[in-house]
Amino acid sequence: MTLTRRWTELTAAVGSPSQVTRKLRGAFRTTVNLFSRREREERIARLQATGMMGERPTDWQLVLGAQHMLFGYLLPSNIEFYEHYEQSHHWQQVLRILDEPSAMMDPIGLGIDRDELVSHLIQVVHASAGYDVALLMMFEDGVSELRAQLEQLVAGSHPRQAALEAILERADYPAALLAALDRFDADPVTNWRVATVPAPEGCDRLFDWGIDTFGTPGRFMAYCRTLPETPLASVRAWFAGELRIPSPA
Repeated sequence: MTLTRRWTELTAAVGSPSQVTRKLRGAFRTTVNLFSRREREERIARLQATGMMGERPTDWQLVLGAQHMLFGYLLPSNIEFYEHYEQSHHWQQVLRILDEPSAMMDPIGLGIDRDELVSHLIQVVHASAGYDVALLMMFEDGVSELRAQLEQLVAGSHPRQAALEAILERADYPAALLAALDRFDADPVTNWRVATVPAPEGCDRLFDWGIDTFGTPGRFMAYCRTLPETPLASVRAWFAGELRIPSPA
């Protein structure tokens, strides 16, 4: 990739001074939310009210679950995907952070505001967007806002059109996500994956396992409840060889 192309992607991801200010404010709000037990409990209660999750794990189980999802599934699958896209995984992560830092701060998503979550969904290709779409149901107008911005992207009229087109790996992704959202709205039980584009060839094993294990807030929380409930129990389980970063069988 040429330096000119790198510079174009970098400046598009950073945005204007007003956009940088908005991003910094969003990152601050996400940080506050991450350490606010009240906010976390309210969001979990909203998810439970929508039927998106069952019993709540302990805080320690959430911490362990986030670590396992990040290092056992998200990062390895991203590396596999970018190899097929013939793009640098590390460079793409830099662009993601610059374009929407809040979305990269919280792998679980319980501390992210609606706008940052929508931004993450439209700027990162999700072969399965079920987890984040379900999180949007924590907000009264979350799914409708996602739909509105996808329609703008497809029409070429989104306020951040140039920045998003510069960093998206697939030009057909916004239309595919919009169609997947239609299927989800019609039948959320059958179409819980919110499947958009197929996983690259050779990535199916890790991808399918990861989606089945972590692909919705409910599945993630259910996995968390299988983990040790306290730090001390975790240490004991680790020494016994019962606690490791998970991977496909």
